[in-house]
Amino acid sequence: MSDTIDDFTNFFKKDTQKVEFYPSEIIKDALKLIEGRLKQNSVYVCLDVKEKKSILGYKTEFSQVVLNIINNAIDALKERNIKDKKIWIRVDGKKIEIEDNAGGIPKEIMDKIFEPYFTTKFQSQGTGIGLYMSRVIITQHFNGRLYTYNSKNGAVFVIDLLKSK
Repeated sequence: MSDTIDDFTNFFKKDTQKVEFYPSEIIKDALKLIEGRLKQNSVYVCLDVKEKKSILGYKTEFSQVVLNIINNAIDALKERNIKDKKIWIRVDGKKIEIEDNAGGIPKEIMDKIFEPYFTTKFQSQGTGIGLYMSRVIITQHFNGRLYTYNSKNGAVFVIDLLKSK
């Protein structure tokens, strides 16, 4: 229990300066933080780290982006009543892909999902700023890109930090 409290305390501390860290380690910590939600919703997560490369940035902000994308994937899997719920997270150096098997994002809203206040959820469940803020964090604070496309399984969110130091 005290480990969980420490995890939450460390997670919510505001980063005051950029530090060097491995994205895969932050992803592992984020998964520990939402382990209960993953189990409760019977979501299997496959983390595949092909190559570890460090990046310079704010660990808490990076974690918030990862948690936002994973939580959105859990919501989509639950909403669409997918029986065999899966999320794949692939880390290849400074490129991270988070993919679910919820069927993808409809074409008619694909270009709107990163806009502020755009949400497909009921107002009580979503504000529509999560993906917008995630993109702002990745582009402005990490000199990277955050984009999405549909695979044969579902939505794939790509955090591309190749230009990041």
